[in-house]
Amino acid sequence: PLQKNSAKSTMTSRVFYIAIFCLFSLSLSADTLTGNCGDSLYWSFDTETRHLDITGKGKMQLYKYPAWTNKNITIASVTFPDSITSIDSYAFEEQALTEVHIPASVKKFGRDAFAQMPSLLRFEYEGEGYAESENGILYNCYNLRYFKGITRMLSYNDALDTLIVTY
Repeated sequence: PLQKNSAKSTMTSRVFYIAIFCLFSLSLSADTLTGNCGDSLYWSFDTETRHLDITGKGKMQLYKYPAWTNKNITIASVTFPDSITSIDSYAFEEQALTEVHIPASVKKFGRDAFAQMPSLLRFEYEGEGYAESENGILYNCYNLRYFKGITRMLSYNDALDTLIVTY
């Protein structure tokens, strides 16, 4: 009788440890990282979906390196608010984005903001008229298939299927 209770107790302990391990694993996989990327602009990153959500208003100010790069984050998708006014230099360089949709409120793009992304297939900028941009915004995005934006954003790209230029 003593051994049966001991075996039952051991089995119960194992189930308990497995349950704790599973709960701990779930909490780690659904983590959200946050920070600021301007005076009134904030970011949150879901580590499970690899989605970066930018909220707030104003211009992006990342200084030397984007905050999400310092945390070794690989971004698969990003959303911008309609109130963002600029995207800083090197902000999304070497990320794993496949498509980018930028609202018309953005009036300034920094150097290499979306450079070195062979995964990028679609780039859409909704702005019309003048937007300040440095050359090389899409440098080395050689698999880009769809582009809507200002021509000086592009670098050499022979894969484009659709080109829509806004003035």
